[in-house]
Amino acid sequence: MTPRSMQDTLLAIAADMAGVAVATLLGHTRKRGVAWVRQDAARLMVEHMGLSKSHAGRVLRRDHATVVHAVMASRKRDATGEYAALLAAFKSATKDPVFRSTRSEQLFFATTRIKHLARPLTVCNCQAPNS
Repeated sequence: MTPRSMQDTLLAIAADMAGVAVATLLGHTRKRGVAWVRQDAARLMVEHMGLSKSHAGRVLRRDHATVVHAVMASRKRDATGEYAALLAAFKSATKDPVFRSTRSEQLFFATTRIKHLARPLTVCNCQAPNS
């Protein structure tokens, strides 16, 4: 799953949890239910997907300072369980081995993939088709 499709999946799940369209989630509404789900999505992007705050802000059409506030607000509200529900739904939807719960695990798997790609390729002794 590509990073862009993971972001689109997260936005779709978050919009579904809020009961609104993705356009509404990315819009300017400040209704509590929509804003809280948007804040939880920002936190998931930063803490679990490894996006920078400015990149998460671009995805959510917000400033990076808004993302900083959103992550802090989501942590304070953690007792509600909405973030855990969003995280569980996203993990089950993606099922991508690159998606890990901590940044250190992400870095470990990223370097493992790079080492795997750095192996020398075997050359095929195939002939080009006659045309």
